[in-house]
Amino acid sequence: YARGMMQHHPSGLDVLNAPTDVMPLNSVQPEAIGALIDALGAQYDYLVLDLPRALVDWLEPVIKKSSRLHLVMDTSVPCIRHAKRLIDFYQESQIGLPVDLIVNREAKPLLKSSVIKDAEAVLDHTFSHWLPEDSKACRRAVDLGKPVSISSANSAFSKACSRVANSTVSSFAKTATAQR
Repeated sequence: YARGMMQHHPSGLDVLNAPTDVMPLNSVQPEAIGALIDALGAQYDYLVLDLPRALVDWLEPVIKKSSRLHLVMDTSVPCIRHAKRLIDFYQESQIGLPVDLIVNREAKPLLKSSVIKDAEAVLDHTFSHWLPEDSKACRRAVDLGKPVSISSANSAFSKACSRVANSTVSSFAKTATAQR
């Protein structure tokens, strides 16, 4: 049943789309989410879940079954405050959960400014990856209904996304080797 809900893309990516109808975030039962993750996890090597910025009951089974958290954010003060709350919540739900902070719409600076250093100190994490502003490539991907890696493969944004993906796969491979 879970496999039938997936949309297959010619790139090889399978996606479980959000419902077409607007639904309250709390209308999903935690047990249903846990069962869905288990079913999909048995069929796929990797599951990537796009979570809401809100804290809802069904997040607990997601976090407990997670092996890594990518938190996409910017470096504005409100975003850093919100990121701190989310990191604290996620790490209370699963102690030791690795967290990668991904800065969106900013190019990686050559030297970290005092603002960046202060943000990393407040978050108690360093920024792992940077996704540069590239609204043209992102808009093209949305309009074509294709991943940016296909619609704008040579864009700075696509290359940065590839670095995030490669780093993630590499960290999973290292973890698997260490567990053997």
